[in-house]
Amino acid sequence: MKHLSGWKRYQQEALRGVYFACGHFDGMHLGHRALAARLATAARQAGRPSVLVSLYDPAQPALTTEREKAYLLQESGIDLLFSLPRAEALGLSPAALAARLDAAAVVTVKADAARWRRCDLPILFCDLVRQEGQICSDRLRAALRQADMTRYTELAGRAYLLLGPVVHGAGRGRTVGQPTANLGLPARKLLPPHGVYATISRVAGGVHMGLTNIGRRPTVDDFSYVTVETFLLDFDRDIYGEWEALELCFLIRGVRKFDSLAAVREQVQRDLQQARQRLAAIYNAQC
Repeated sequence: MKHLSGWKRYQQEALRGVYFACGHFDGMHLGHRALAARLATAARQAGRPSVLVSLYDPAQPALTTEREKAYLLQESGIDLLFSLPRAEALGLSPAALAARLDAAAVVTVKADAARWRRCDLPILFCDLVRQEGQICSDRLRAALRQADMTRYTELAGRAYLLLGPVVHGAGRGRTVGQPTANLGLPARKLLPPHGVYATISRVAGGVHMGLTNIGRRPTVDDFSYVTVETFLLDFDRDIYGEWEALELCFLIRGVRKFDSLAAVREQVQRDLQQARQRLAAIYNAQC
């Protein structure tokens, strides 16, 4: 699957007669992925290219960045994820958007059918995915704000994802025998409440259990900025510059200040034991 952004790049692809679906896809939840699957299947059966148009605002906080959407759609069967900044779509009617895409058909849910009828294109429908009501990004955001990662996973059909490069940190973890991988994230990426989370990481070709601290580090410094630092269990490799896909599975505890680094080490050992126990089933299923 290719991933492009902006009309100039799209026009260079010279695609003709595409099947497409359009939306914000923030959260890339079960309903979004069902729509992508319907699009991929319909386009393949018709012998047409499939294009998922992701409208986004680079100034707005996001559950799912455009790069994360591409990561989650790798195995969807979609030919192209077209990330279109909302500023480049303003003023375009549905018919004008379809014309610029050189579309042959649109795939949507029945609730949105009316907005596409003036396009004079075949409309193919995808059934809504429901789980205690319609799944929506607002419900995902509510679960994230409450650090209810189990609920988030139930609604989205996957754990909350943080995707970014492993960057250099202060190196304090290594001095106490607990080196961490610091994740670089876009400023617009939404984070859950500060705390310690049991996580699964995909990095350097492997899958690893981990313990991730999100927030400040009141015991070791008084810096105001937030870090995302993961201690990977049973792992000791230099992965600076590698891209890490970090899944937040469970909240272990909130961030708090300890009296000493020795107290930090003792608490981390208890956290690690809890993380191993809670992650075992998930880890075994993914390895």
